[in-house]
Amino acid sequence: MYFYHSSGSHKTFPSKVCCSFPAHLNYIRSICGSTCVGLGGDFNGVMVVTEDLPDVASYPVLFAALIEDGTWSDEEMAGLANENMIKVEARGEVAQRLH
Repeated sequence: MYFYHSSGSHKTFPSKVCCSFPAHLNYIRSICGSTCVGLGGDFNGVMVVTEDLPDVASYPVLFAALIEDGTWSDEEMAGLANENMIKVEARGEVAQRLH
């Protein structure tokens, strides 16, 4: 999993400074595939966010942008929303039991 994490001063990055979050997701997907991309919702303690994804309330806008982009299948978006993270957590639990 790739974690999009920001740190630094208390401010919001304009999208033009970083990149749009949908473009960022497309880039990561192009490198490792859609099953390696997942969204987490813990914005607690994050010091810097992008304008186009300041909090979890922006997720519907994010998914609308991905739908409009037309390159993400319904299955891939389900994985992005939660299924990929659930798989990673389940594998972690199995690994924990083995050690």
